[in-house]
Amino acid sequence: MSIKDRMVERMMKNYPILNRKYRELHYVNFLKYLEDFSKKEFSESGREYYAKSFLFDCYIEAEKRSIRIESENRKEEKRREEEIRKKEADEFEKYVISEMVKHYAVLRTKFSRAKVVDEYGIETFNEEQFDEDLKYFVRNVLKENKNMPQAFFFHCFEQAKEVAEKEFDEFEKYVISEMVKHYAVLKTKFNRANVVDEYGIETFNEEQFDEDLKYFVRKVLRENKNMPQEFFFRCFEKAKEVAEIDFNVSNIQTGEDYERFVRELCVSAGFECGMTPKTGDQGVDLIVRKDRTHIAIQCKFYSSLIGNAAVQEVIAGQKFYNCDYACVVSNQDYTDSARKLANAADVKLLSHETLIPYLQKL
Repeated sequence: MSIKDRMVERMMKNYPILNRKYRELHYVNFLKYLEDFSKKEFSESGREYYAKSFLFDCYIEAEKRSIRIESENRKEEKRREEEIRKKEADEFEKYVISEMVKHYAVLRTKFSRAKVVDEYGIETFNEEQFDEDLKYFVRNVLKENKNMPQAFFFHCFEQAKEVAEKEFDEFEKYVISEMVKHYAVLKTKFNRANVVDEYGIETFNEEQFDEDLKYFVRKVLRENKNMPQEFFFRCFEKAKEVAEIDFNVSNIQTGEDYERFVRELCVSAGFECGMTPKTGDQGVDLIVRKDRTHIAIQCKFYSSLIGNAAVQEVIAGQKFYNCDYACVVSNQDYTDSARKLANAADVKLLSHETLIPYLQKL
């Protein structure tokens, strides 16, 4: 290492003191100070004198390097602070999303109420109303906002919506299926809540039926997922549609009627269901879509047992339509031969009563 580099290095180590002297002293006195500094720092070299211009050049170089290092240090410190802030923001975002998922049923209701439909059927979103709902949520549930803008919390709601909607839909389907299963009892409770006075005027005792639904949730479902009471009433309305369709199966006269009946059953339970062409259906009458899964359905409305032909048809149709699962749905039972073939080909043999529970489990 050269004498200049060594001198610059020593000056950099003592730069805060030298810089203060440079600002305090007259130029001539500062050069004298540098001269004394060099004698003290380099006394071991046996050399007692360095040109003042040389010493000043060394100081200027030490100053440049020190400023550059200080600037780099500030940038690094700023980068680390940004990383810490980003990490804190990410952690806060995850926390907000988790809390919104936890309280999603309430937020979903608030979001739906902010959608306004005018007399022309045009839907608009009342952003100010939902903003107030989010502010209330932040103030009373989160109890902190970390100085985040309102747009941040709306973004978190959108993220929570993606996570919660799937869980919400699955729970809704489960509730509906349980209500369909116990519909006879629920229908009796619902009818009892319809009170007719002495003038023949019918009124609905909402409080009474609310208590019946609460009992059902508590004793049958054994969980409510923090859903508001109106959620369960809405599920009852959907279960009623499914169950009432089921009660009208005796009105079916033809195979096409039965296909439409089974399709309505699937749609009412919340599944996407399409019908294949009437001619050339390749052994499949309906295709149900659940997320990315496709189920081929062959419908049979017979007055006798269902045989091998129906199973063979749906096996071929499943391959033709590239479906993940296949099943036969009928109003009648199946022959032993049909059951053996279905078991070997992994085809489900169902009735319209067992179809929805089967689809929900997939």
